[in-house]
Amino acid sequence: MCLVLHFKYLAKALIRSSDEVVIIASELGTKKKRAAFRNVIDSVVFQCANIAPDRVLFWSYAADPCLQAADYCLRAISRKHERDDDRSYKLIEPRVRSDFRPFDAGSTFYY
Repeated sequence: MCLVLHFKYLAKALIRSSDEVVIIASELGTKKKRAAFRNVIDSVVFQCANIAPDRVLFWSYAADPCLQAADYCLRAISRKHERDDDRSYKLIEPRVRSDFRPFDAGSTFYY
C-alpha cells in the first residue's frame, strides 16, 4: 500500500504518457523475488500512471552511485522522523522537494 501511495504522488508530478519509464532497483537475491517485485511494480505503475514500465532493472548497489545516493537520502529522512535526528537531513534539505508522509493524518501506528 505504501508503494502505491508514494508512486501515485510521484507519477502525477513526473510521468507523462509519452515518457519511457525505467525502474531501477537494487539487486534482489533470487529470480522468484525479482519476478514478484517486477509484477508489483508493473501493477503500481499501471494503476498510478496508466502505462506499463518499459523496463525494470536490478543493478548492483555497490556499482550504482544513484542507488547509494537514494539510500542515503531515504535514511536521512527516516532518521529525522523516527529518531528525531536531523543531522544528515540538514545536509540534503536544500535538495528535498517534498517530504511526503501519507500516514501522518491518522492516529494508527503502522510500525
